[in-house]
Amino acid sequence: MYALRRREALKKAGVTHVVSVLRLPLDKELFVQYQHKIVQVDDVEDENLLEHFADTNKFISDALKSGGAVLIHWFVKHSPACLGCFSTPWAPGFTVL
Repeated sequence: MYALRRREALKKAGVTHVVSVLRLPLDKELFVQYQHKIVQVDDVEDENLLEHFADTNKFISDALKSGGAVLIHWFVKHSPACLGCFSTPWAPGFTVL
């Protein structure tokens, strides 16, 4: 959530879309200027992240095709593996903020 408060950095990076991988109440004001996809998952070992892959892939693909950039964020307890799960197809354009 902290990354979303860095508006100047996100603007400089051209972020137009956000993927939130978490099950928490979200401050909707943080997402007003972005297209937003929420993947509601729990922080448990057997959470099936792959079931969301097709949907998030399309969201990311559409964002990139329109010239946008995507921020993927997750709750701090979640494994960064979720980042790989949702961004692997786009690795050549991958940037860390």
